[in-house]
Amino acid sequence: MKRFAWIVRSGFLVGVLTMTAMAQNGAAPKPFTYGKFSVPGAVILGVESITNAGSISGYYMDAAGNYRGFFRSSSRVLTKFSDPGDTQAITFTQGYQVNAEDVVSGQFFNSAANTYSGFFYNTATQTFTTYDVPDQPAGTITAVLGINSTGSQYCGYVIPPPYTVVSAFISVDGEVTIFSLNGSVHTECTGMNASGSTVGYYNDDLGASHSFIRNPKGVFTAIDYPGASTAAATLPCGGMAGGTVLGGISDRGDVSGHYWDAANNEHGFTRSGGGIYQHIDYPGAFQTAGGGINTHGTVVGYYLDSSCAPSAYIAYRPAGGH
Repeated sequence: MKRFAWIVRSGFLVGVLTMTAMAQNGAAPKPFTYGKFSVPGAVILGVESITNAGSISGYYMDAAGNYRGFFRSSSRVLTKFSDPGDTQAITFTQGYQVNAEDVVSGQFFNSAANTYSGFFYNTATQTFTTYDVPDQPAGTITAVLGINSTGSQYCGYVIPPPYTVVSAFISVDGEVTIFSLNGSVHTECTGMNASGSTVGYYNDDLGASHSFIRNPKGVFTAIDYPGASTAAATLPCGGMAGGTVLGGISDRGDVSGHYWDAANNEHGFTRSGGGIYQHIDYPGAFQTAGGGINTHGTVVGYYLDSSCAPSAYIAYRPAGGH
């Protein structure tokens, strides 16, 4: 790696634009149509990314507590995987973004190092490459959540001992930038497009999440879905969260994610490059989470039924509706 640049801010960089209201001009986007697919054995599910060709990646947890990644090819063949360096009795491997070459980024428990490391999984050769943010203390946790089309740029988060601060990192041709936003102790970079623009989020003192877009020049745009909750609260299916979380960014600059409303219910959403928001609620779902988005405006994520059981969905944008 060439060098590191540590950026800790009490506020966003100059040039930030806060988008907290619906676009007032332009036609409303057309409604999505929906499909779904199953990840057999999943009791917890994360559907994180979709490529322009239609490949999908993510992770799931089974009833025994094992976390594994999954890859669904553009021909709809589902493959489950665990990093071979994860030799625990209960495995922990999570897949995140898949790029145009069908390489999946992620995180696994690195048994040899006794910590969590990032990985790149080449689905064609079924080989794994381990990645740890360099020059960090022993035991530092790394997760790779976003990757560009060629694999030359990627991003995620890093947690050095004593594990009290989660910072985002971005690696561009081997040059790593580590940053936190607004004095937060938890910042993540969660997705990346072909040009190197990224999305992510940070948590405030009330536990609510606030999202951002970062362009390749390092300029941030703040994103809060209009009406999102402003503090973390207990969720209907367990856990605590609040606010807005971005997970994907397309090559067009459209973004996708999810937010929690004032009643603590979860909804998916997209925001176009022009600033138009559109919410996503899978028909009949109890809760809906948005994940990744591709250039065609297709969104993937998961939804929960009334018993909080998860299923994966694909939201298709009609022709001419993007």
